[in-house]
Amino acid sequence: MPYYQLKPWAESKALIVNDDGIDAEGIKVLEGLARSIFAKVVVVAPSHEHSGMGHAVSYKKLFNLHKIDEDHYAVEGTPADCAIVGLEVVLKDSPPDVVLSGINHGENAGNSIAYSGTFGGAFEAGLAGIPSIAFSQTKDHHGNPDFAVARRNFAQVLEFLQHAPWPDHVVMNVNFPAKDQDEGHELLPTHQGRHHIIDGVDVTPHGNGSHVLSIRFKNKVVDNGLPHDLDVLARKGVTITPVLTNWTCHETLALWAK
Repeated sequence: MPYYQLKPWAESKALIVNDDGIDAEGIKVLEGLARSIFAKVVVVAPSHEHSGMGHAVSYKKLFNLHKIDEDHYAVEGTPADCAIVGLEVVLKDSPPDVVLSGINHGENAGNSIAYSGTFGGAFEAGLAGIPSIAFSQTKDHHGNPDFAVARRNFAQVLEFLQHAPWPDHVVMNVNFPAKDQDEGHELLPTHQGRHHIIDGVDVTPHGNGSHVLSIRFKNKVVDNGLPHDLDVLARKGVTITPVLTNWTCHETLALWAK
């Protein structure tokens, strides 16, 4: 199994993308943290929020790139577009050593990563063969992301990934728990939880046969008996989940072979 051969972070270049937009608090926090660790940091992010876009790309659609300065670029496109533009345009002649996505305003755990633009940006870079990490900050009970936990634990996550075996077909998904009074938040490698987050669709007639639709999302149900990412977050742990870029179900192929 091939593994990434990572350079020391202090000698590495990081490309940062996100889905909340280039002016979001989370990406500014991530940039500040990254600049304390990496030799070079470049930001290529959406010009405005693109939450819930998943891995969407601007296929058959023109979009603009705006250079703000040598280290900051705004893209009128999706998070995956930003990863593509960062790798194929902005840093084409000097590729990054790692791609960081986030920090998302809200958790991206369990099945919600399928909808996450934050994870989608990291996933696109992973498909291109670049070590990639998606970061998300769980919101507090008021619905606000307090990035104190991310600030406190970011370096620990990077230290772990610098030395842990990292297969080259894996993207890392990191979630920081909501802030509480506990200063200690254990870093736990864990698997992705499984839950269905769609609660239904509200339908309002709009006349002439058209309707206004609004998708409802469930509150996430956590089974505290299972050590998956949703459970660990509920117990105030920092989660790191390796996610495959190749979705082949080898278990099914093995069953068919019999």
